[in-house]
Amino acid sequence: MANRQRKATVTWCVECDSRIYFRTQPGLGQLVTCHECGTKLEVVDIDPLELYWTDDFDQKSDDDPYEVYDDYNYQEQY
Repeated sequence: MANRQRKATVTWCVECDSRIYFRTQPGLGQLVTCHECGTKLEVVDIDPLELYWTDDFDQKSDDDPYEVYDDYNYQEQY
């Protein structure tokens, strides 16, 4: 009897270029975290397998330029 081995699906982190292995075929939109740099990535294409940064806006840092405009008053002063 032949010993069949599963072929792991491999792609690379867009941040640090380390290999990311999937034991099963990943699904579109699946989230994964790079084990080397901790970057949160999302599967954006299946064939060929492609990852991209997630739109995870829950983790804003203190130096986030978008937070500067949150308290701005847009009303005109006369």
